[in-house]
Amino acid sequence: MSDAESDSLEDSLGNLQELLRKRMQKLEEREKTFKRMKKAFEEENPALGNPSDVLRLNVGGTRIDVLRRTLTSVEGSMLATRFSGRWDDSLEKDLDGNFFLDQPIDLFLPMIDYLRSQACMTPRARPVNSPYFSQRQDTRDDFFRMLEYYGMTLGIYPFGIYAADNRNSLLSEAPEYKVAAEQWTTFLVLPKPGNAITSVKSYEVILGKGTSAQVGWAQSGYNGSAGEEKGVGYNADSVALDCSRSNIAIGADSSRVTTSPASLFSIAGLPLIDERTVIRCEDRGQKWFVDGTLVASATQDDGVTFVDGVGRLGSLIPCFSVKGSLRIANVELDY
Repeated sequence: MSDAESDSLEDSLGNLQELLRKRMQKLEEREKTFKRMKKAFEEENPALGNPSDVLRLNVGGTRIDVLRRTLTSVEGSMLATRFSGRWDDSLEKDLDGNFFLDQPIDLFLPMIDYLRSQACMTPRARPVNSPYFSQRQDTRDDFFRMLEYYGMTLGIYPFGIYAADNRNSLLSEAPEYKVAAEQWTTFLVLPKPGNAITSVKSYEVILGKGTSAQVGWAQSGYNGSAGEEKGVGYNADSVALDCSRSNIAIGADSSRVTTSPASLFSIAGLPLIDERTVIRCEDRGQKWFVDGTLVASATQDDGVTFVDGVGRLGSLIPCFSVKGSLRIANVELDY
């Protein structure tokens, strides 16, 4: 490639990045406008329902009675929105006036029973176990599909954010999923007690103002304190996108080497990372996106920075090191 062609390509990439940034700004403006309109609508049309209302449901032909506060207990879910009381007059009803839900009762009831048990939690009670299906795979698939439809997945199979060196103290959970650290700190996204049958496949972080972060994955036993604390990706058994250094870092395999430095894979032309930048980590370290642009991959023919060696790390959990603040979003579970 000639120098002129190289310069032209760089100019094109620069123009593309600027175009993407402008589009992201427009999307953010639309999101803010939507939130303002939603807030105004909710203020003008307050929820009419009382949490203590007993709602009569017809679920796939079976009649059940459920408290409104049970149906609305997972904040932000579609189920909570539908039964807030704001939409009671427009919801589907059967001939007897019962709210009609076109779902199999044997899938819907385990979800409701879990929510009922959660409502009865006390400090000395054992954690409520999330529904477990020992039947055929298609039954489990149908159940998780229903949860996704109603936006209930993280309410029924909850995850939380914990400090890597203290897994007994829950720091944040859905729907907030926010953390802030004045000093460099490493965090893990782990199943809460009672949820032991799902794992995170992909997730996103949205950076706060003035935030430095390394966002990625680590083996399940990772505590972020092996040797000098350099953060996820630089410590053993971990991999991360390092926002400050524009690279992917993979720590040494602690089962074979304890002092080897991390392997680094430089990312050329990394989009500008600042406040509200969205970093998406897919398929346990197989793909990395910044504001929707694929920047690194463990697949060589993706045409971006090739990250070699992720596969040797084995089973991974979400892990990130941060100084500043960030929020977790769009957590995708693997059942």
